[in-house]
Parts: sequence; C-alpha cells; structure tokens
Amino acid sequence: MTFPQHAHSSSRAAARHPSEISAGSYGAALRAEAPPDDCCLCPRLAEFRAQLTTDTPGMPTVAETRPAAAMGDLNSDVLVVALAPSPRPLPPPQGFEGGSPSRVPADPRLVDGLLRHHLPSGPSGAAGHRAQRTYSCRITFAVHCPAPAGLPQPAEVSQCSRFLREELQAMQHLRVVVALGVLAHNAVVTACGIPAARVRFQPGFIHTLPDGLLLADAHHIHAGTSATHAGASTGLADVLPDVIARLARGAA
Repeated sequence: MTFPQHAHSSSRAAARHPSEISAGSYGAALRAEAPPDDCCLCPRLAEFRAQLTTDTPGMPTVAETRPAAAMGDLNSDVLVVALAPSPRPLPPPQGFEGGSPSRVPADPRLVDGLLRHHLPSGPSGAAGHRAQRTYSCRITFAVHCPAPAGLPQPAEVSQCSRFLREELQAMQHLRVVVALGVLAHNAVVTACGIPAARVRFQPGFIHTLPDGLLLADAHHIHAGTSATHAGASTGLADVLPDVIARLARGAA
C-alpha cells in the first residue's frame, strides 16, 4: 500500500459529510480545542468529577478532575484514542519523554506500551523523530472526562465528538489512528463523517478509510489487563508492530 503524501485536514474533509464539519474549523492556523475546565455537556460526568474532588487524602484535586487534555504533539504520525482518562492521574512511567508532567491522565500501561514500541508520546516536538525516520505518537480520549467505572455512555462519546473531530483535522501529519475499544473506534469513525455501521470494530485489524487514513483497532486496556495482554492477539502490543510496519512501508 502507498500512503497519501498528505493526510491533512483539507484532504480528509473532502471525505466527510458537510454536516460533520463545524464552521470555522479550517482557519489559517489549525488547532485542536479541548473541553473547558468547567465543561457540563455531560451532566453525569460533571457530577462525577465534582464527587471525585474531596478533602480526603489521596483523592484527586480540582485540577486533576478537569477534562483531560491530549498528550503529545499535533504533528505526530500516530494518534491513540483511549476511552476516557483515569479518574486518578498517576505518575508517568519511566522513560516518558521530554519535560513530562508529574502526573498523566492516560493509563500508565498505555504510555509504557507505546514506549516499548518506540512510539514516544511526551510533549516534545515530533519533528526530531521524523528527521530520524522514527515516529511519534499523541494520546487523546473519546471522552475527556473521567467516567464512573471508567465507562462513558455512548451519548457522552457523541458529546465529545466535536473535540476529536477538530483534533483529527488539526493533525496534518497524521497517518494512523489506533482506537482502543469499540466506543473509541466508533468515535473516530463518526468524527470522520462515516456512519459507524460502515466500519465495524475488528480488534487486531487495520482499516483504510476513504481518505487514506489508517484506523487500527485494539481492545481497551482496563483493570486486570495490560498493554501486552489486553486480549487474545488483539491488544495494543499485538497491533503496534503492524502499525509501525505500515508507517515504514509508506515512508519508503
């Protein structure tokens, strides 16, 4: 397969239904908006964030229960879409690159799995990795607020779709999206303006979307699993080697 020379927002927009693209998304300077700190689009999640913040030692602070921002550079080649941030942000795993925050909203097992496959997801720029013919990764969420039991509802995924859509449009070097779980998969497909029923979630499979963007499916990392053993040959660790091979093939 030959990758398109540019998987940027304008080419991707052509494959989307006009109703799926918000007004003003294609300004001179593309940017990915994040939900506001006081976001109340999803009343259940807003209430859950408020309940998480207490004076009990060890519980999250107000800052830690705000809607989580994505991690990584908008110039990255790979975007990993996790389901939702952890309700209790944890210290990053050893090796998280370049000026890393003291606490990260993504599951540390996810970040560790990406590092094991040489896909850095820290805040430093992607240009250096591209110059060395390596790849960089950004992590975002189908839903930016922590959810009870880590399980947002489909309606809440729909409410957050606008932020994922803008993020996809802003990532001008994006070539592969890795969706962790069926809700994240559906969120990506819908954000691209494609009916979810047309591109079914298939763990371990890499779809080619109409504009050439690749969508790799893997099982969601949850309690009791790891990035290495998230499912029988369908976890993150199982799909990443194929993702990297497809990236290398496209760069050849």
